[in-house]
Amino acid sequence: MQFKIYRVQRSLFAFLFLFASITSLAQGTYTKRTNLGLTANLNGLIDYLPSGYDPNGTARYPLLVFFMGTNSHGDGSVAGLESLFSVGGGFPTDQFRDATWVEAYTVNGVTHKFIVVAPQFVTSYDVADPSHLDVNAVINYAIANYRVDTTRIYLTGNSSGGGPTINYLGADSTGAFGYGNRIAAVVPFSAAYISTIPTQPKANVYRANNVPVWAFHNDHDPGVPYFYTELFVNLINNPTPNTPPAKLTLFNNTQSWGPHNSWYGPYKREYVDPVSGLNIYEWMLQFTRVFSVLPVNFTLFNANCDNGTVKLVWKTHGETDSKQFQIERSLNGRDWNQLGIVNAAGQSSTEKTYTYLDPSAGNNVFYRVVEISIDGRKSYSTVIRNNCKGQEMLSLYPNPVNDVAVMNLNLKQNQKVVYYVSDSKGAIVLRGEMAFPAGNNQVTIQMNHLQRGMYTLNAHLGSGIQSVKFIKN
Repeated sequence: MQFKIYRVQRSLFAFLFLFASITSLAQGTYTKRTNLGLTANLNGLIDYLPSGYDPNGTARYPLLVFFMGTNSHGDGSVAGLESLFSVGGGFPTDQFRDATWVEAYTVNGVTHKFIVVAPQFVTSYDVADPSHLDVNAVINYAIANYRVDTTRIYLTGNSSGGGPTINYLGADSTGAFGYGNRIAAVVPFSAAYISTIPTQPKANVYRANNVPVWAFHNDHDPGVPYFYTELFVNLINNPTPNTPPAKLTLFNNTQSWGPHNSWYGPYKREYVDPVSGLNIYEWMLQFTRVFSVLPVNFTLFNANCDNGTVKLVWKTHGETDSKQFQIERSLNGRDWNQLGIVNAAGQSSTEKTYTYLDPSAGNNVFYRVVEISIDGRKSYSTVIRNNCKGQEMLSLYPNPVNDVAVMNLNLKQNQKVVYYVSDSKGAIVLRGEMAFPAGNNQVTIQMNHLQRGMYTLNAHLGSGIQSVKFIKN
């Protein structure tokens, strides 16, 4: 869906201020965070904390992650982070320094103040895009270190920074890491792609999770063709519009702020949507992810037998206010008894591995792990069954599949497994690769973007390729 948009003076929409309005010109503080070592490609960032922010308080704040484009890379040092500022670029970081940032907005009667994080990547965009793991590390760091409202996490970026803004969700096409359910809205400007371009599988992640997108570009952009952004929006709205439909604002050469610059006016609030009268910040704040980030994100659950003892291993990638893990066992998969407690990390933006030994387990016993957060919320792992006498095998349940399937791999030894799903015509529609330990392993796979029909799950195991047919409802 494409819209030709004309610049409109905000005064024309004064009547809409009853529903959305700028409410604060107060200034918080911005800080250079150096030598973080979050990933090999991410060593520093600039953050903005709004006025009145109390790290020990109870208030939660929406998070805006801003990816600046070309020439913003650096080593994350105090001097290196200077490249995240510009002269006349209108970027959020420039507004922090110039004390022109508008920090608070009232949308639908509720006032919000943004926490803003601008990461700096070591590798230049001219060489490679930041990976989805780099972007995920930024989000995990913010959640672990600031009072973030995890239902309101937004991504925006200009030019080369528009690439990771878009690609983060699309990289998780299997849904294994829940990227599509972390982000409340995405606003890319003149997005440039170094290593990847929009594809239907990537767009399907947006479709499956109904992630709102408002994309901007110039139709005369000489460096980054506008049809990449147009393709991205159209793929999200194909075959039927996303909910809400992805939006494209396409400026012509009399409307924008330079041949490639489609961002200055929107970032500076000079441009508003002519239909709603909302600027990009107000537009984003309309949207939340009700099931955004759980206190813990389980990425692997493993049970391995050793001389009558079952060793349970589970991994998490990002924890927020986690208190402890409660290990439970069942003989029938319905009635559960508590075995023990393992203390959780509390706040973490990196992968954590936990273990628990059950010395009295028999064969075909069911296990699950229950994470209990500081405020009493519970997050459940998948249910796993030890199979001490089993052979190497692949299984999938439930079958038929609705939206989420659990792949079960029973392995004799540690190995890397490549798995993929093919449709009835043999075309590969989903692919994944992961290193698994010996024993019984379970991984959750999102399949809500697949059409109804017959599919085959294939996995390359040490004994060869194993396959399981299943029906997608």
